[in-house]
Amino acid sequence: MKKPTQKDKQHCAARGRRGVAVVEGAIVLVSLVVVLFGMLDLTLLVLESNTVAEASRRMCRTAVVHGQMASPQMTIWGPASVTGTAGDGTEYAQALDPELVTFNLSNVNYTINWLDRSNQPGNRVQVIVTFNYQPMMPFILGGSAIPVSMDTTMQVAH
Repeated sequence: MKKPTQKDKQHCAARGRRGVAVVEGAIVLVSLVVVLFGMLDLTLLVLESNTVAEASRRMCRTAVVHGQMASPQMTIWGPASVTGTAGDGTEYAQALDPELVTFNLSNVNYTINWLDRSNQPGNRVQVIVTFNYQPMMPFILGGSAIPVSMDTTMQVAH
């Protein structure tokens, strides 16, 4: 039997290292994909949070012009609190529709409160819009829905 030369030993060692490189590459690739999808999921959460904040602002803006002194063409909102979903078809929900194009409207809830118990000009109206964000990758941000709530308060103008 032939004794292994130095060249044979180097060749055998190099072949073993190629296997290690494949394993290391797989670990790094999986880690990179998890980080990328985690970033995507977090970005979608921030995007939807911003969308709900804008919907809350717009609904509050609509509420402030529907106060006690609203023009005859508009219905008067308040001072009783109102709660519903963005998909319930009411005039309140229609104020949310343009902002929530990508949302399942039945999963978005709103509450309108007149904080000073009056819808007279100068009094405050508060709008709270909530929904539950369902993560795309449950093992990254957790398996349960993440509650998102946005609150806007303005003074009644009309």
